[in-house]
Amino acid sequence: MIRILPLAALLCCLPLAAQTPADLFVRHRVVEATASPDGALIAYTQRTADSTGDRFAEEIFVIPAGGGEPWWLGAGSKPAFAPQGEAIAWIGPEGQLMSRDSLAAVSRIRYPGGRGAVTGFRWSPNAGRLVVDVPGSLEEDGLRVWGRALRVLVIVEPTGAAQATTTGTPGELRIGPSDPDLPGALDFDWLDDSTLVIAGRDLGAVTDPDASYLYRFRLGGGDPEYLIGEGGRWHTPVVSPDGEWIAFTGHPVGPGPWSADELLVVRRDGTGLKRLTVGLDRDVRDVHWESDSRHLWFATEDRGSRNLQRVDSRNGRIGPTTSGSHFLSLGDIPRRGDWAVGVQSSVRTAGALVRFPLNHTDRLQALITPDREVPTGDIEEFDFRAADGTVLSGWLFLPPGFVPSTQYPLLVEIHGGPHAMAGNGYAPFALAHAAAGRLVLRVNPRGSTGYGFDIATGLAGRWPGQDIDDLREAITEVVARGFVDTAQITVVGQGAGGVMAEALRQADRRVRRTILRCTGGAWLQGSDAPDLAPWDEWVASRPFRRSIDLWMANTPIPTAAASRTPVLVVEGTPTAPEPLAFGESLHLVLARAGVLTAFHRLSISCTDAGPASQVDLFTLESQWLTTTP
Repeated sequence: MIRILPLAALLCCLPLAAQTPADLFVRHRVVEATASPDGALIAYTQRTADSTGDRFAEEIFVIPAGGGEPWWLGAGSKPAFAPQGEAIAWIGPEGQLMSRDSLAAVSRIRYPGGRGAVTGFRWSPNAGRLVVDVPGSLEEDGLRVWGRALRVLVIVEPTGAAQATTTGTPGELRIGPSDPDLPGALDFDWLDDSTLVIAGRDLGAVTDPDASYLYRFRLGGGDPEYLIGEGGRWHTPVVSPDGEWIAFTGHPVGPGPWSADELLVVRRDGTGLKRLTVGLDRDVRDVHWESDSRHLWFATEDRGSRNLQRVDSRNGRIGPTTSGSHFLSLGDIPRRGDWAVGVQSSVRTAGALVRFPLNHTDRLQALITPDREVPTGDIEEFDFRAADGTVLSGWLFLPPGFVPSTQYPLLVEIHGGPHAMAGNGYAPFALAHAAAGRLVLRVNPRGSTGYGFDIATGLAGRWPGQDIDDLREAITEVVARGFVDTAQITVVGQGAGGVMAEALRQADRRVRRTILRCTGGAWLQGSDAPDLAPWDEWVASRPFRRSIDLWMANTPIPTAAASRTPVLVVEGTPTAPEPLAFGESLHLVLARAGVLTAFHRLSISCTDAGPASQVDLFTLESQWLTTTP
């Protein structure tokens, strides 16, 4: 089944001839949003692409909730209004905690011992306190893992001056699971002005290193109290407005490579546990309570799109929901008001600020669209059957001015993860290669999320495995249409997709060139498909460092020289030692075997690559594709 996404935006945008591939990387986008408790204001973070300085800068703006002219608040991200009054705090560009109220100038919140960069915080319900997340690390069983420390602050002046009342980690508790799946997620919330609920690991107890439970922690002293969650990997607790219920997400710890994060609620005393999304079979994200402390909203992914759903915490009844071919993230629901605010991105829009009435989810209102829609060629969304009959999804980006009777080079782009999802979000490299005259095929093969458990876990403990057969079927589907130059088929893998790209190069003689782009588990800013966790953590939910033999049995490196087709390897400058430099290792194996291979090292890490670096990378790839025999 083929679905052609409309090109209505072309009537209001620049002509195709005025759009260059490089322009697709210099896009401004809204990335997050929050509302004031009274529903009067919306604060949002806009990521601005500065090609001259080669960076993505984040700035915070405030806008009336009904729309209007925004005003600049400051540089930084993660704005949050205080539950009482109009004070607002945010994280500055260097990780410092900032604040201001309706009258005062911007102030930096200082606290004793605050050396690390703040990664998250939450206001207390009434007392003007903030609990702050500062990253740290520690050694567990000789292995380097993540741990985070809590610092609790009290605002003592309207200007935002602060002093610490409690510092350090509560007891032996570490916040969040080890190697968290959700970077930047807040794994704590306030139950009341003197008590926190924390998702974490008690190092003083014997627990599975992959586990994370819920604890209560009273600021007056004492050790964290176990609340609920033994045998699971639970995170992101969100307390209801009345303080009586805790919503949280996660899944039981098991031997499989992937389980959907479900939504659960429990009373503050640990009783009344309810599983609200049993049978949904999709990851739950962006959880927010309505003001009635009964209904919750959350985001889920399905076959390339991301939409929002509402659930009744009393009976688990779901509805209403949003719909559409887009990535829609939920930002906030104000305490007063019957609407929600979020961020919407699509294949042509990097990120827009939107709001909608809670009882009319079809009425998405765009408040801020930093850039006009990208003029592109048609983009076909299609379904295809794998060899065993499984129905999977793909997207074919057609060059501007596409002529069916002409044959075009085909570039197959593979997402990372491998438990991640390509689809209806903004993908600048795919758009740029299409604008340069190539067909670009993006596929969600077996192992991708957005399908449900059976397909996401369909690799059956072997990766790469049937996912390579799925990719081959998708290529066959496109080649059969008659407009592919079969002498110019390239496969590009990013992150974990690099492992799959190499396996596909070896398995399919139609692949004439291969590009491995940033395979070290990192991702490039500007798209909607980052690797949420390093791919080397995939095998059986056990890190590579604990499963070297198992990983080596699956890696395509030992047999790389069996195929003689050229390979381009692009890696960033690592900011920390990598457990396995897959791209570099493959490059050495191929070079020693006499295979034509090239290696390019970015001057910075892939994660820190700005728009100019990404333009240079795209130019490098294009030149290599047109000059390599």
